Amino acid sequence: STATLASALLLPLLGPLMDRHNLRIFSVCVGAGLALGCMVSATAAIIPLLFTGILMLRLCGQGLMTQIAGVATTRFFGDQRGKALAIVGLGFSMGTALFPVTLAFLISIFQWRQTMLLMAVSILLLFIPVSLGLLKKSDRYQQPPEAGTESGEASANEWTRKDVLKTPFFYFSVPMTLLIPFVSTGLIIHLGS
Repeated sequence: STATLASALLLPLLGPLMDRHNLRIFSVCVGAGLALGCMVSATAAIIPLLFTGILMLRLCGQGLMTQIAGVATTRFFGDQRGKALAIVGLGFSMGTALFPVTLAFLISIFQWRQTMLLMAVSILLLFIPVSLGLLKKSDRYQQPPEAGTESGEASANEWTRKDVLKTPFFYFSVPMTLLIPFVSTGLIIHLGS
């Protein structure tokens, strides 16, 4: 629970980095952090190492990877970003349905430590090379929007964090957004353990 809360507190500090850096490089770094988190968790023999591993898993996996998907989608699909985000949401739903069953199956065969190492190897040998292959260096959406550029012209209409916090709609949408993660993480995992 503490590692999950710590990752949630770090997310607002690290998340905005993708708005200032190349998305391709940021994605690979987060993937490497996720692989490292899997390795640290798998080999942890003491509580501080296990805490660090879980923190990295939560921050790089569930936190930053989710943000990268949203940012990459909104950068690439300017006019159709609502539809594109809806399709990405379907992918999240599929992952939520398939990953726990797949991991439970792998853990029943290999035990949890070996499964974590298998995940780390999969990230290093599959995710990172595929990401580098699919995300071309020359794509303009890889770079953060700059003032005066085609994507940066809309920056006058983009909201700052302060603007969002001033809007009452934000406070109505937060409970709806947090309901599913709270139920799945807070109740099912932590209370069910």
